[in-house]
Amino acid sequence: MANDAQISKPEDDGEADIFSLWNLIIRPPRTRYPQWQLGPQRFEHQGVDVKREDFSVKNHRKQELQCSLFEPQVEELLRPIVIYCHGNSSCRLGALEAVPVLLPMGIALLAFDFAGSGVSDGDFVSLGWHERDDLASVITYLRTRYPNRGIGLWGRSMGAATCVLHMPRESMEPIQACVLDSCFANLAQLAGELAQNDQYMPWPLPSLVLSAALGVVRMMVESKAKFDIMDVSPVDHVGDCTVPTLFLVGQKDDFVRPSHSELLHDKHAGVKELLAFDGDHNSIRPRSAFEAVRQWFLTHFDISPPKCFRKGGCRSPFDFLGVSGVSSQRRTRTLP
Repeated sequence: MANDAQISKPEDDGEADIFSLWNLIIRPPRTRYPQWQLGPQRFEHQGVDVKREDFSVKNHRKQELQCSLFEPQVEELLRPIVIYCHGNSSCRLGALEAVPVLLPMGIALLAFDFAGSGVSDGDFVSLGWHERDDLASVITYLRTRYPNRGIGLWGRSMGAATCVLHMPRESMEPIQACVLDSCFANLAQLAGELAQNDQYMPWPLPSLVLSAALGVVRMMVESKAKFDIMDVSPVDHVGDCTVPTLFLVGQKDDFVRPSHSELLHDKHAGVKELLAFDGDHNSIRPRSAFEAVRQWFLTHFDISPPKCFRKGGCRSPFDFLGVSGVSSQRRTRTLP
């Protein structure tokens, strides 16, 4: 599966800097995959039987979004649903990291491909601008089908920014809990940082031409993907967010620097926590981070594990993540 922060290098070196930057924003490598990579449609994990249903939801632009609902088959009614929002080069396969975290707790998981990602319709991504409307379409579908079930959000990178851009629009039925992993604060700022980072740009742009280059990128993005990069600014919306939010940040992340999450955390208006861990933008998150996410959702959904839950039960196809058990919660901490 492709990671965030990958680019395609053009043949013409003279065009490489501008091409790479706009390509990084709206057309990173796209992860297409066969259906079998989603795993079995029915399996058991830690005593909980799980069934997967695949379907599509149409967004406001009439594009088909491919979705998968992992539903724990537990006796207790009205168990909540967490929607996983993937990163810019990822797809709903990225949500598989959430399978052993949520499903043994009786929390359903909705994974989907944003437009322009995976096997959904669309040609470009927009780092949250159009994705927030995709997310709204998925939420509307769930609330129509399951009107009395709580909903939470778990976003990574672009998906995290999408969550922040969407949440202030939730007025009648607010989201109950949210996890934001490696969220950027402002797209124009991020683009400027990446333009000068030799890890992601074939030829980093010097400061003297950075402003002009970003102006060209802004015009190209608006022409091709129909949005203004100056409008994609989660930091301008997070002050209106009151949803209990857990911020995850990799201490070695050089793609979205930790300062982005720190700023968003400071400006968030509700219950919040910031957890730093030893990792970068694309590294597999440590077990302690997954346990913290699990406890965050259990706490804010105000639920307990289902009666059938067995710690250390039978193996599942996703045991490579090594997630089990529930940890205690602290307000502020650094994860190993």
